[in-house]
Amino acid sequence: DPAVQKIQANTRKFCEDRKKAEIGRENRKLVERLENIARGRAGHGVDPRAPPPAASVAVLPRAAVRPHAASAGMLPGALSTDQGSHTRSYEVIKRMRQRAVDIENAGMVRRILAAKPNQTLDTAGHARDFAKHQRARHLLQRLPFEKDA
Repeated sequence: DPAVQKIQANTRKFCEDRKKAEIGRENRKLVERLENIARGRAGHGVDPRAPPPAASVAVLPRAAVRPHAASAGMLPGALSTDQGSHTRSYEVIKRMRQRAVDIENAGMVRRILAAKPNQTLDTAGHARDFAKHQRARHLLQRLPFEKDA
């Protein structure tokens, strides 16, 4: 029967729209959490979109950078030049990778905050679809029930 098929199609479309609306609500919650983090309400008070501090690693004392040298009682000059340059080059690479990750994270936060969820969700359309669904459900309830016995 074409009328029943149309009702079933409308019901399927309503279920899909309901899933999309749920996804939209969840996305909105995530955006609000990210906005709270960006505004510094997450407890640490640092703007994640800000670039990382440039002198954060350079200010550390030598023992903090190479704790094995301080704990063993060795003087910083006692290390071979190969080992010291290797440690420093590793730290430079590590800082560069961390800076790249921080920049990528800041860009992701900017893109998420720039998303406009209201443009993608059509609430009036959802209301119309829900009204159609209710009418279809009412019509389906009026159909006679056939039990396969």
